[in-house]
Amino acid sequence: MIASHFGAMAVVDAYYLALAVPGVLIGVLGGTIKIAVMPFFVEERLRRPDEAERIVGSGAGLLVVGCGIGTLALGGLALAGWLEFGASREVADLSRRLMLELLPLIPLTVLFHFYSAVYNSYQRFALPEICQMARYVIVIGFLWLFARRWGVHSIILGHVVGQAAALGLMIWFIGRQLGIELRPRWTLPVGLRRLLLFSLVPFASYVFVQLNPLIARVIAAQLPEGSIAVLSYAEKLASIPSLIMGAGFASVLVSHWSRLTVLGEIDALRTSLNRSLSLLLAMLVPMAVGLVMLRDPIVRIAFERGAFGDAATAQTSQVFAVLALQIIPFYLHMVTVRVLLAEKAMAALAWLSALGFVAAFLFMQLFVWTGLGVVGVALGSVIGTIVVAAATAMVVDRRYGVLAWSELSVHGTQVLVATIIMVIVLLAMRQWLLGDTPSDWLLVVGATAGGGLAYLAALWWLGHELLVAVRNNFPLKRSNTLMDGGDPRFEE
Repeated sequence: MIASHFGAMAVVDAYYLALAVPGVLIGVLGGTIKIAVMPFFVEERLRRPDEAERIVGSGAGLLVVGCGIGTLALGGLALAGWLEFGASREVADLSRRLMLELLPLIPLTVLFHFYSAVYNSYQRFALPEICQMARYVIVIGFLWLFARRWGVHSIILGHVVGQAAALGLMIWFIGRQLGIELRPRWTLPVGLRRLLLFSLVPFASYVFVQLNPLIARVIAAQLPEGSIAVLSYAEKLASIPSLIMGAGFASVLVSHWSRLTVLGEIDALRTSLNRSLSLLLAMLVPMAVGLVMLRDPIVRIAFERGAFGDAATAQTSQVFAVLALQIIPFYLHMVTVRVLLAEKAMAALAWLSALGFVAAFLFMQLFVWTGLGVVGVALGSVIGTIVVAAATAMVVDRRYGVLAWSELSVHGTQVLVATIIMVIVLLAMRQWLLGDTPSDWLLVVGATAGGGLAYLAALWWLGHELLVAVRNNFPLKRSNTLMDGGDPRFEE
C-alpha cells in the first residue's frame, strides 16, 4: 500500500529514514529484553516464584523511566538538527518531522516487548503475535483511510495507535491468563538488580546489531533519490521467511533451551539444536533459491501498481535477489546464537555483534565506493551476516561441543541435491509448461507448487532424516494416533 501510494520517491526515503532512528533505541532495549529477561525470568520463576511479580512490576517502572529519558533525548537531538540525514534538504527536513511524530512509539513498543518476554517465559507464545497482528491491521486501516488527506503522516499515526492497542490487549490478557499484576512499581528488588547487571553486556551487543539498519540507510541516503525506499521494499520481501520461522520461533527456542539449561539437560539441548538446524537447512536453501529465481514476478505482484512503476521494480528486484540469499545465514545464526543466550554467555554475544557490525559497515562502504550503489549496501549487509553466523557457530561448538558437523553435512548435501533438482524442474516448467511470457501469478503459484513438490519428493528419495521420521510416524492407514510407533526422537 505504501508503494502504491508513494512509489519509490523522496517521501518514502524520509519515512524509512525516520523510522530507523527511534528504531535503534527500540531495537536495543527490545532486543536486550528478549535475550536477557526471558532466560532470567524463567530461572527466577522456577527458583524464586515469590519474587516474580515484584520483578515484573519494578522492571516495567524502570523501563517507563528509561524510555522517557531516551525519548526526550532523541526529541532534543532532532529539534537541534543533529539527526538530519539525506543528500537533499527535502528528505532531511521531512525525516526529522516524521521522527518527532514517531517518538511515542518508543515506550509503547519497549513495554510490549517486556510483557511479551514475561509471557513467553511461561511457555506461552501465541498472544504477542496476535497483538502485533492487531497493530498492523490498524496501521493498514489508517493508511487506507487517511493517506490522501495526511500523506505519509497517516502511517506514523497508525503505528502509534496500533502499538498502543497491542500493548493494551497484551496487558489485559496477561492479567487474565497469568494472574500477574502488571502495574509499574518504583522499587528495585534484589532480583531486578541482578537482571540489570546481567543486561549490561546484551545491551552493548544490541547497540551494534541495531546500528546496522540505520547505517545502511544513512549510506543509502547519499545515493540517488529512492535508494532508501528500494532497500526497504526489498527488505520487506526478504522477510517472507519470517512468516514461517520468525520471532515466535526464536522465542520458543530461547524459552525451551533456557529451561533445559537450568535443569542441566545438555544432551537434550544438543539434540534439539541439531534438529532445529537440520529443519532450517531443509527449509531455507530452497526458499532462498526460489526467491532469487522468482524475484521479478514477486516484486511485480507485491508492489507494481499505482505510483510504483517499471523502474522501481527493476531496482527492487536486484536488491531483493541479494537480500534473499541473506535468509540462510541470518536464520541459522538466529538459532545458533540462542545457545549463547540460554547459557547466558553475554560477553561472547557482545563481541560477535561488534564483529558483524564492523564487517557489514566496511563491506557496504567498499561496494558503494566501487559503484554498486544500493545493491552494494545490500551485499555488504549479506556478507556481514555470513561473517557473524560463521563466527557464532565456531564459538558455540568450541565452548559447548553441541554441533554435530557430520550429521549436518549429510543433511546439507541432501538439501543441496534436492534443491538442484527443484531448480531443473522450475526451469523446465517455465520453458515447456508456462510459455515464454507467463502471467506473474501463474508463474509464482505454479513454480511454488511444482518446485516445492519436486523438492520434497527429492528429499524423501534421498532419505532426509526429517521426512523419514514423518513417514515412520504418520502412516496413511492410521488416523487415530500420531506418535504411536516410529522414531521416538521425532516426538522430542
